[in-house]
Amino acid sequence: MKKLKLLLCLTIFSFTISVKAQYLETQPNGELWYDTDGNVIDAHARSYIQVGDTFYMFGEKREGPSDNQFRAFHCYSSTDLSNWTFRNTVLTAADIGIQTVGTRVDVLFNEQSQQYVMYFKSKNNERKYGLATCSTVDGDYDFKGRFYPTSGDFGDGTLWKEPDGTAYLVYSCLMPTGSTGNNIRHLRIDRLSSDYLTVESNIWDRPADETNNLTKREAPIIFNKDGRYYIITSRTSGWRSNQATYIHATSLAGPWTEQQNIGDALTYDSQGSSMLTITGTEGTSYFYSGDRWNGNNLQDSRYMFLPIQFDANGVDIFMDYYDTFFIDTTKGLWSTNVLSVNKISQTRDNFKLYPNPSSSVVHISGFSQDSHTIDILDLQGRNYNSIKVSNQKEIKLPVNNLPAGIYFIKIQGSKIHKTLKFIRK
Repeated sequence: MKKLKLLLCLTIFSFTISVKAQYLETQPNGELWYDTDGNVIDAHARSYIQVGDTFYMFGEKREGPSDNQFRAFHCYSSTDLSNWTFRNTVLTAADIGIQTVGTRVDVLFNEQSQQYVMYFKSKNNERKYGLATCSTVDGDYDFKGRFYPTSGDFGDGTLWKEPDGTAYLVYSCLMPTGSTGNNIRHLRIDRLSSDYLTVESNIWDRPADETNNLTKREAPIIFNKDGRYYIITSRTSGWRSNQATYIHATSLAGPWTEQQNIGDALTYDSQGSSMLTITGTEGTSYFYSGDRWNGNNLQDSRYMFLPIQFDANGVDIFMDYYDTFFIDTTKGLWSTNVLSVNKISQTRDNFKLYPNPSSSVVHISGFSQDSHTIDILDLQGRNYNSIKVSNQKEIKLPVNNLPAGIYFIKIQGSKIHKTLKFIRK
């Protein structure tokens, strides 16, 4: 039954007339994202872990705009990276200590202990990493404490796990290594213990150049392609966006290359939070996950999700901007044009739906002088309403009788087949 529901969802959301289409459109960059209940997704500085065919997304819940305080870490799940379901508030500020900021959460599964291990940035008057564990990926995590890595300071960080199970903490920090004993920003990689509960040793360190602010990096995110590691970072500039750069190496211990720019001068107005790699039946794809921070109202910070691409040499990387694109998690592929990957044709149209989200009425414009059937369906394919319209350029649909959630308006005519997505808030 679950497979049937998923197939119905994929068919509806594919924006095509092909029932075989598996490519689903991502939620829009720079906008609010919504879960399957129609609520705003609150998961800033997020990261991902895949368990079976399901992706779990962790991120911080913030209050705003009055106090901008950290409140908790949220967990969401998805099988298609488009439709996200809220699972749990996995750790709260009260669990950690109400005066402690929690951010940049990351989770790994430890085969030895059969536990999910969570690391996150935790700071008050000291900059440490926080540690928590749970027997289930989306359960209530047990806070273990706050600790220093080998550097004695912890800035932004992320986790990396090798195929053999060895895990590492990749992070930025401040160390008193300047020419006059002043603090200098470093990028470092520490090896974790076999149970992931402690930091064992440092394997790589790169201090910034005191005379060059562009070398003062933070917010490291990491991935590996064909045995080559990549670390993408941002410059230190508070909540303001700046130029991201990347370095690469064939060993975590280095040597690492000098930094090169990626994205535009402001990284499309974002800062990286994590990388997501998906491997399917036909390929492997790599995705940059970031935040468009709003320092005056952190809760209103928006999300960025973009594919990483490779130059012809197979080594250098680049990142272009797309409002949305399409992913097939089963194949492990992505495309900017779902029509081309599904090899079908569709009549050109200019349909517009507004407002979206809506709690009462949605307007749809762009109809031709023709007869159309309009169906409103939910994620499970249930039909809530079906109407016929003729010779109208714009219609008004009442949605106040629908439960909150994500819906699809399916429009069919003699020359058009179109599906529009909207949120009933």
